[in-house]
Amino acid sequence: MTVAIVAEGPSFHIIDQAAEKTIAARRQAKEEADTAAEEAAAAEIVGDKKNKLYYSESCLPGSEIKEADRVIFKSKEAAENAGYKPAKACQ
Repeated sequence: MTVAIVAEGPSFHIIDQAAEKTIAARRQAKEEADTAAEEAAAAEIVGDKKNKLYYSESCLPGSEIKEADRVIFKSKEAAENAGYKPAKACQ
């Protein structure tokens, strides 16, 4: 609490430090969650319809997948639920 004299009378400024810390922690947690969500959304899983394999962004196929055979998934789980398996080179 801060007390100052303003216009010949006391002026009080009350700060709840515990609440300020809680708010700061929540803001930081939200920023971290948003960043993680953006990174997860940016990750691209490419599947090959012909051989039912998928490749993560860090593991590219040995040869180019034809556009007609290419499938894009949002996550590895989505690819596996669709019946695709990870490429042997990506395991």
